[in-house]
Formats: sequence, C-alpha cells, structure tokens
Amino acid sequence: MRPRLAGFGAWGSRSGLRAFGAAGAFARAGALGGAGAFGGAGAFGGAGAFRGAGAFRGAGAFRGAGAFGGAGAGATVIPQLAVEEPEVEVLIEEEFESRTFQVPRFHVILFDDDAHTYEYVIEMLMDLFGHPMATAFRMARKVDANGWVIVDTTTKERAELKRDQIHDYGADWRIETCQGSMSATVEAAE
Repeated sequence: MRPRLAGFGAWGSRSGLRAFGAAGAFARAGALGGAGAFGGAGAFGGAGAFRGAGAFRGAGAFRGAGAFGGAGAGATVIPQLAVEEPEVEVLIEEEFESRTFQVPRFHVILFDDDAHTYEYVIEMLMDLFGHPMATAFRMARKVDANGWVIVDTTTKERAELKRDQIHDYGADWRIETCQGSMSATVEAAE
C-alpha cells in the first residue's frame, strides 16, 4: 500500500483540486501518488510520469512505449514558469572628436667651411643621418656651392641631437690644419 497524505485544506482535501491532499497533486490522483504526477497514474507513481504509465515508469515518457518508455507520451504536462527578462542598460560610449596634431618640424642646417673635405662631409652624413652615398654627395656639393644645406627635417629633440652630433663628430683627419667639426644649427621648418 502506498503512503498517502491525509488532512484537509491545501494538504488534505480529497477534491483533487487541492495541491497536496489525498487526491491532490502529491497523492493518489495528484502529483505524488495515485494517478497524479508522482504516484499511481501520476508523474512519479502508478501510471504517472515517473511510475506506472507515467513519464519515467510503466507506459510513461521514460519507460515502456512513451517518449523514453511506456505506452504514453508523458502523462504529466509541466507548466512553464514565466521568467521576466532582466532589464539591461547598455552604455554607449560617447563619440570623441578626433583631432590630428601636427608635431612641429625643425631643420638641421649644415654650414660650409674650407677646413673639411668632400669625403669628410659625405662620411659624416652617411654615418649620422643614414643617408645613401648619392644623397650625401649631393648635399656636400650643395653646402659647398650655397654655404649651407638642410640635412634633416625632424622633431625638435631629434634635430637638437643631430646638431650636437655634428658638433661632436670631430676634425677631418685628412687635413692637418683642421681645427674641429663642422657647424650646424636648428631652425623651425615653415
């Protein structure tokens, strides 16, 4: 004999409409027993979903000829719970105005003197600025003809560094009377 819940009201009514009563959802004709969901012909007992002809036993869904066994297609219909969609707040990044700033450019200007050879000037320009030989030769001719030449255009800090490197490059060893390096300056490019 199967245990049965007894009583009145929600737990013990025999009306079948009560949730936990004798003939309610969890007893004989209800969910737990009899023809209910868990017993008898219900979901878990008897011919229900989990026993007998129910979903998990006998002719129910998991045993027999049902979906998973049994002769039924599942004796118990489980109601769907209404799930509220959570409210999601999406933060949109503010559009930032794109600005392009021009970094100020500066020229490194090399000045001519008669104390240095073409070879010295070409060698220095190739060594300090990485100019190819043809470019360095053109610049050497220009400094000799005009008295000055722009050897590089760059940022202020790099221009000052390159000017200092020209001043520190040393004397031309090919000329015995050479007193030191060539002269250079930095000027803002227009």
